[in-house]
Amino acid sequence: MAPTPTSVRASLVDASPTPFWLDTAERPAPSPPLEGAATADLVVVGGGFTGLWTALRAKERDPSCDVVLLEGE
Repeated sequence: MAPTPTSVRASLVDASPTPFWLDTAERPAPSPPLEGAATADLVVVGGGFTGLWTALRAKERDPSCDVVLLEGE
């Protein structure tokens, strides 16, 4: 039997939209917003799993690669 919209909403009532890797006291302080022009070899937009993994893999493959990861609030 498929869940109803009401049961789905009820199961998510205590959910937080904060990514779990930022939902700790040890989380890093946010960097200031990017202002002005910037250059990079690779710009990744979005710091979810895919974006973070892409930035990490790029640096692993070529540590000299200048990677910028952009994330909204």
